[in-house]
Amino acid sequence: MKKKIRVGIIGYSGIGKIHAFSYRNIPFYYKDLPVEIELAGVCNRTPESVEEACREEGFRIGTTDYLELINSKEIDIISCCTPNDTHKDIIISCLKAGKPINCEKPLCRNVSEAKEILKYAEKYPDTVAQITYMYRNSLPIIRARQMIGEGFLGKVYVIRGKFLHSGYENPNRPMSWRMDFERSGGGALFDLGSHVIDLIYFLLGDFKKGKSNA
Repeated sequence: MKKKIRVGIIGYSGIGKIHAFSYRNIPFYYKDLPVEIELAGVCNRTPESVEEACREEGFRIGTTDYLELINSKEIDIISCCTPNDTHKDIIISCLKAGKPINCEKPLCRNVSEAKEILKYAEKYPDTVAQITYMYRNSLPIIRARQMIGEGFLGKVYVIRGKFLHSGYENPNRPMSWRMDFERSGGGALFDLGSHVIDLIYFLLGDFKKGKSNA
């Protein structure tokens, strides 16, 4: 019998539903998985939205308190799909509880919060904690990294990146937390540009420390 990985999703809105959809589709893309994935728990802001999520995806556990999911023995891994201003507390709570977490980007709102997260990550090094920079896993990026590592481009001195996204060009788009500095931590650089920054490190390595892949 395959081991079952029971997933708890905190924040079941736009990106939370994409996480749920992605978990369900893993077996369609990767055959002979050594584990079985179950969407076991969900946390959202209101009882009504929790009830709706359980009805849509069949979650066994529904709550408005994220600590209930994190501390539950019925949950093996957490997907954090909440606004940026909640990431720090959720990540640290997972680290303390020894609960693996897959958190949406960006890590948090500022350097101060990042340093606090790092402190707990170093204190609990056996707990897996990661950020969902999914473009790393696209085939063109994987191939580009391989070619750079093989020396195909030679010594890389300059890299220029663009993230083409027109989601906020419409002036009639409704206000959201992403446009609230206190909640998001920043504008397009946080929301979209962080993908570009991550890919630079992924493709070239930690070039500040002389560990470049180029």
